[in-house]
Amino acid sequence: MKNLFTLTYWFSLYPGAWNASGKFFLFISLGLVGIGTIIRAFAMFTHMEIIWKRTMEKLSSWLFLYGVLAVLYWFMRDQGVPFFSSRWWLLLMVITATIWLYFIAQYLLRKLYEMKHTKESLDLYAKYLPGKKT
Repeated sequence: MKNLFTLTYWFSLYPGAWNASGKFFLFISLGLVGIGTIIRAFAMFTHMEIIWKRTMEKLSSWLFLYGVLAVLYWFMRDQGVPFFSSRWWLLLMVITATIWLYFIAQYLLRKLYEMKHTKESLDLYAKYLPGKKT
């Protein structure tokens, strides 16, 4: 654990072979690809509001891309490719995945706020129209 905060740990060109955590990392990575594919198929073949459909498409793209990148990283590390098996690639992937997930959440919250504001303004407008009130 104390090696986690040293530069030699992150920038070592030969990080060593995988132990049992390598298989776990591979299964998680393949799981991300599978979940991303399932979410994309669900978003394509179901009828829902456009906000939820676009959010699911963004989330599935995020899951699929980082799943494929993680499988690629696993392969490079398993084969012992010096530059591409460095641990800093994993750190870079975690940072960019977090930023991308933040933007997905920001998109969803902004669209939900706009949807709520639009509904309130339509309700206010409909209040003064003649006809049956619900």
